Amino acid sequence: MPFLLAKSTLSSQFAKTCISGLSALVLMTSACNRPKSNPAAEVKATTEDTGTEGKIESAYLQANGIRFHYLHAGKKGNPLVLLVHGYPEYSGKWEHYLKKLSKDYYVVAPDLRGYNLTEKPVEAKAYHISILAEDLKQIVYELGYKEKGVHVVSHDWGAMLTWVFVERNEDLVRS
Repeated sequence: MPFLLAKSTLSSQFAKTCISGLSALVLMTSACNRPKSNPAAEVKATTEDTGTEGKIESAYLQANGIRFHYLHAGKKGNPLVLLVHGYPEYSGKWEHYLKKLSKDYYVVAPDLRGYNLTEKPVEAKAYHISILAEDLKQIVYELGYKEKGVHVVSHDWGAMLTWVFVERNEDLVRS
């Protein structure tokens, strides 16, 4: 909550400085404690869109120069809900929500850059918050929702990342 307050009451430059500092701290923590793939999450990937309510499927897409793994449920074409996990979690954290929301939405939970089955760039600069926010934007575009927009739900570190994503892509975010 303090970051939301900083954004609304303090200068934009101050907010960006806070975000950069937090980004560096998380980056250092991530580099020392990089999450490993979750063997339970390693399921056969499919690109088939069955649109079956409540059925969770695993797939991959190329966005912002790397290969992302994601879980998805619901009918593509319905409004998009992007579920952004925290640290040190992965897309499987959202399983319950994927099932519940799939009745009315196309729900996507990506493994963020460096997590689980998504590629893990070696360079520390590849994890700068501006690049991570661009990842979310490019994922939305690759899913075909550039014009339709996205509803975003996030948790923990994913919430901080989402805040930067929303700030830079206000026209893309519906809620």
